[in-house]
Amino acid sequence: MNKLITLLLLLSLGSCQQPTQKEAAAPNANPREFIPDQDPEMNPKNHPSHPFQVIITEADNLRLRAKPTLKGAILETLPINTALQYLEKTKTEEKITMKGLEHTAPWLKVKTSTGKQGWVYGSQGVENKHAPMIRFMTSENTSKAPIELVNGITAAKLEAITGLTGIATRSKSYAGFYQYRLVNGKKQLNGDLELIGRIYAESYKFWLSDTYSGNYKDGFPNGKIIEQQTGVEGSSQTTIEFKAGSFECHRIVQSWDAEGENGMDEDNQPEHCSFDVFD
Repeated sequence: MNKLITLLLLLSLGSCQQPTQKEAAAPNANPREFIPDQDPEMNPKNHPSHPFQVIITEADNLRLRAKPTLKGAILETLPINTALQYLEKTKTEEKITMKGLEHTAPWLKVKTSTGKQGWVYGSQGVENKHAPMIRFMTSENTSKAPIELVNGITAAKLEAITGLTGIATRSKSYAGFYQYRLVNGKKQLNGDLELIGRIYAESYKFWLSDTYSGNYKDGFPNGKIIEQQTGVEGSSQTTIEFKAGSFECHRIVQSWDAEGENGMDEDNQPEHCSFDVFD
């Protein structure tokens, strides 16, 4: 299961406007099989000294700069929920004062899914006055299999990639990563995955999120696949426990916490292995 390490990045580095989402190209018609890319940087075998790490931006309009400094030219403005490959960080930290608060943090070197490299400032915030703005996704297995960055796919395309059903459609765009192996020249899910979608609640000035994580083996879920949803007033987690080598499941559990109350639902003989079974 993935280990998440949360970094914090300042709202002052990006506004909280809702991003313009760009939908990626349609996946291969055969679910869970994809044409391989040719980017050697995406193969962890070329980086044996450290695991492949993915960053998901949680600030809208995050600036990608040519150099690790605020004076660096802006190469691109990244919308919230953009998956990036993390490459390295500066050995030294830079002090930056914004909105009257002094921050000390390294710059992070990243690579976009189009191959562009640049730097983003990795502030941890000051006295917990800023919400998390950037998230690292990594796992113990990321050095064992190639990884595909995913950006701008719909819930329907996520279902086609994973073979799962009931993916939340409120999030219009998902991003993250999955591991794969090549079978007859095509990609088959094999290893960890984590993808997150977001939607902006305008009336609350708040980003809602839908996250899916788990592990696959030979194109099928390997044990548990977890959905985590956060909203304005609470959160929920739905776990589907799959049978080995199939998309059949033997248990679905949902726990929730909303408006000061919490509870749990479970189905030990599910007829449908779908994340919306309790809706």
